[in-house]
Amino acid sequence: MLNDEYKFEILRVVALRLKNSQAIFERRPKENKYRVRIPVNKQDGYLIDFSTKVPDGVRICYVLDIDEKNSERRAGLELDMKENEEFITRLFDAQVFRKKDDAKVCADGLMKWIKIGSHRRMGFYQFVRFHEFGDYSIDTLSNEIVSNVEIFMGNVTKYLSRNSFSEELIAKKTDGQMETLPVLEPVNRSSEFNSYKEQIRDSVIYEYLFKSRSHRWIDANIIGLDSDESRGYQTMGILHHIGLKNEHKGLFQDYSLEAAINVLEMQSSEFSLVLESLKRFQGIESTIASFNEQIKEDIDSELAEEDQYDKEGAVKEYFGKRYERSIENRRKAIELHGFSCVVCDFNFEETYGERGKDFIEVHHVKPLSTIKGEVEVNPVTDLVPVCSNCHRMIHRKKDQVLTIDELKGILNL
Repeated sequence: MLNDEYKFEILRVVALRLKNSQAIFERRPKENKYRVRIPVNKQDGYLIDFSTKVPDGVRICYVLDIDEKNSERRAGLELDMKENEEFITRLFDAQVFRKKDDAKVCADGLMKWIKIGSHRRMGFYQFVRFHEFGDYSIDTLSNEIVSNVEIFMGNVTKYLSRNSFSEELIAKKTDGQMETLPVLEPVNRSSEFNSYKEQIRDSVIYEYLFKSRSHRWIDANIIGLDSDESRGYQTMGILHHIGLKNEHKGLFQDYSLEAAINVLEMQSSEFSLVLESLKRFQGIESTIASFNEQIKEDIDSELAEEDQYDKEGAVKEYFGKRYERSIENRRKAIELHGFSCVVCDFNFEETYGERGKDFIEVHHVKPLSTIKGEVEVNPVTDLVPVCSNCHRMIHRKKDQVLTIDELKGILNL
């Protein structure tokens, strides 16, 4: 039997390792237990936790209308599943039970099963037991749970797509017919589109479709331009070349990235550029959770000799007085500018191998020690990667913090 502390740590690691960057590790409402939640949209999502009736197993659920006590959609899904038990058995490679006690199923020795039946929340949930459960390390067990969760999510998506059941997840419907997305109207002008790297273009498309960002906002925060000068024309040029216009803005605001990709795969080939872009973006997003954890460890190492941590904006003694860097800002800066020092081009991985992989310090271009309150930092324009030596030299004299160009001048670069 696993104790609560062990379960807590397993779920925490599972949340970090899931490729879906939206995984959230949280305390279950009204209970002193924890779970991992992966939202699909505002109503639905996946839950991963430990079951009291299956002490040597994990429960993986697909949840409709999480915050509602009763849901017609849940009842509809349950009925649909009962009519497709044979398909579910083949798809999930697991036996299907209706309202049978989980403890009895567990006692029968099954390692995996699907449950269909009335439940306050779930209409679709799966139990997975692990052989010699208590002998697994947290690392091994977490990897096995993540593998099962990813397979489960893929199978649920296939099931819902096949039956066109979940309106919010798959697509909007009108009179039983799939509603097509607004038609793309691409323009021949490609100068703005060709001026930026794939990663920048993918972020532009994502922010426009999912966050409903304005052209000016994207110019400033993604491309790194002065929006008062660019007036959003660069973003507009990128989007218009693909065919994305005002009617597409915020189109997927209530969708997960995975759900939007499912919708686009059902559309005609005219959406291929958008689909390819979002798939690339999904690949980048899948590494962010682990990347954030690594950055946090690097920051913790930098601050190891300090007595306490303050929120961003608090003045601290480190390379003189400085402001605590946020994980989010540091990650974005590294994604945009890379891992090589902007002053001397030093790269930790090239010198130290695996030990130096994905490591670099980040410098605020404007000396934050001169600011007397909390500030909004733009990773595109305010942060640059620097090696430890150059960073120390920049801040060596707190009353004479060097600019990047000034330090380059000293090195005759």
